[in-house]
Amino acid sequence: MTSPAWDNLDEFMDTGDFAVPAVVQFQAGGTRDVTGILEDPYLEARKGEFVEDTTVPTFQLPLNRCTGIKRGDSLVATLPKNGGTVTYDIMTRPQPLGDGMAQLELSRA
Repeated sequence: MTSPAWDNLDEFMDTGDFAVPAVVQFQAGGTRDVTGILEDPYLEARKGEFVEDTTVPTFQLPLNRCTGIKRGDSLVATLPKNGGTVTYDIMTRPQPLGDGMAQLELSRA
C-alpha cells in the first residue's frame, strides 16, 4: 500500500525531530542506511507467578526502504541524546502498517 498523497514520509523522517539514523546489516553481507522511529517501551511480562521486566523494541520506517530486510538481519541505531549506537537483531519480516510505513520487531543483540 502506498502512502496517502498528503504524506511526505521524507519530511516525517526528519532526524531533527524524533527519527533516528540507523544501518541495516544483512546476513548475506552488505548494509543499507535507513531512518526511522525507534521505540523501546518497558513491559512487565507475567506468566503465572513469574514476572520479567523487559522491553519491546520496534523500528518504524518507510515501507519502500524495507526491500530485502528479513528476520536475522541486524539494525544498528544511533541514539539521539549521546550519539552512541545500539545493536538489535531483527526478529520479524517488515510488517506493513497501512500508511506507507512498516514496523520491524527487534531484540537487543
